[in-house]
Amino acid sequence: MNSRAAKPTTWSQPSCLAAGLTMWLALAAGPAHAAQAEAPSPQSVSCAYAGWAGDGCKASKGSFVIADHFHATSFYDYAAQSGQQWAGGEHPWPWNSPGVDYSVGPAPHTLLQDPATALLPKGCVYLAKADPGRGAEIRCGAEARHPTLFGIDFSLHGCTRLVASGAFDGMITVSHSRFRNGPNCDGPQAAMIRILNERAGLALVNDFIDVDFPAHDAPLVAAGASGPATGPFVLIYSVVLNNTPRALAGNYAGAIDIEYNDLIGSAIPTTDPQGKRGELCELGCPTFPAPYAGAIFRNNVVVVPTTTRLYRQAPPDALAGMARPPPDSRFINDHNIWVVNYARGALDILATHLNGRVENQAMTLSPGYVGVVPVGATVSGLPGGAEALVVAHLPDGDYLLTGDVATGPFRDAVARRETALAVLVRVSYSAVYPQASVTDNYVDMTGAYSCVQDFGSLAGPTVNRGGRNLVTGEPITGITSRDAASACPVSY
Repeated sequence: MNSRAAKPTTWSQPSCLAAGLTMWLALAAGPAHAAQAEAPSPQSVSCAYAGWAGDGCKASKGSFVIADHFHATSFYDYAAQSGQQWAGGEHPWPWNSPGVDYSVGPAPHTLLQDPATALLPKGCVYLAKADPGRGAEIRCGAEARHPTLFGIDFSLHGCTRLVASGAFDGMITVSHSRFRNGPNCDGPQAAMIRILNERAGLALVNDFIDVDFPAHDAPLVAAGASGPATGPFVLIYSVVLNNTPRALAGNYAGAIDIEYNDLIGSAIPTTDPQGKRGELCELGCPTFPAPYAGAIFRNNVVVVPTTTRLYRQAPPDALAGMARPPPDSRFINDHNIWVVNYARGALDILATHLNGRVENQAMTLSPGYVGVVPVGATVSGLPGGAEALVVAHLPDGDYLLTGDVATGPFRDAVARRETALAVLVRVSYSAVYPQASVTDNYVDMTGAYSCVQDFGSLAGPTVNRGGRNLVTGEPITGITSRDAASACPVSY
């Protein structure tokens, strides 16, 4: 199946996408005119883990591997940036993950085309000058029906925008292409991809996407002209780097299918006036709390690096009128890997007048200091003016520090903690759905201080099974009540 064979479909009432992955995988081949840009699967694909038959490894045809991209020896070597260790070793989960055990993104040796000269599907045109003040754009109209754009380098011309016009109400697919944000995509109401018709859908397949935040503030997708888009959004076998605090899929309220992707370096939104609490929304934090018509978030690798920053945004509207999804919809959240490192945000001073000694990365404190020194605190004023992170309380009462801190005494050091990060906010939507499953997720919560906020429902043991804490190896049971959602420490 490809876009030319697709039959016209009304997207205003999309069904749940639980069975839709096979269809979207077929789109990755692209139309016939782009077939010469195909390439065989990379030889690096090993599919060494057999713990889950649905891990998508054998269907991979990309070229992006996390460790290779970031010049690391392994995924763990890149991802565990806060000095943490994982109880089960560097790969405790028994299945293959994207960007870790197999590659994603565009196929190797894909010949990316300049949008200005690319052969585009019927109904899609390249405009060197689009709206006033805008440069390059590919615009698809009603005649495009269900187009597939294959092997396009949207990073050219200062970021070539992709716009589905208000007359376009089909499904637009972009596969084996490259996006990088730039000045042509910045500005109010701007986006790298703009979907104007609220019924239109979007599928991103085997793409490499650098949203390049904070250098550029435009989101990847802005959807809907006057309200939430009800068409489906699909993201599979792709890479998204440096995302903005805004939702990955923009203002979508339709069915969401996000599978087999690497999502690395997203900025963290915060609605706290002091910027001390952020929410990592694995499916995006919309400006209003409308649940998706169906949600699949499966076998993705999400890394929050230590360079992450919190950015303030307006709080969502009241939840009292939150609409429920269709009776046959499902919330599926399984086989994902989350690594949440210490993010950089507002500083809380936790302890002062710290006197003591450091030896072999162990810090011994003398009595008389003010405050507490928890795991996750950053201690400044150590020997030689060094700064280090507290990663564990040792049995003898000392504190284990990260980094190569010089041996010696110190006086008047200060312990601070940066930011308060809640993880997996969208999981707390799960009880809104008639059918919900949160299973087999492995989460490193090293940098998560605060609890998941109460978004009107809960994610407890009834839907959350098989999850593991990567650091401790212990089961993750989830938030068991609405009251627990406003208490700390993090439970999921």
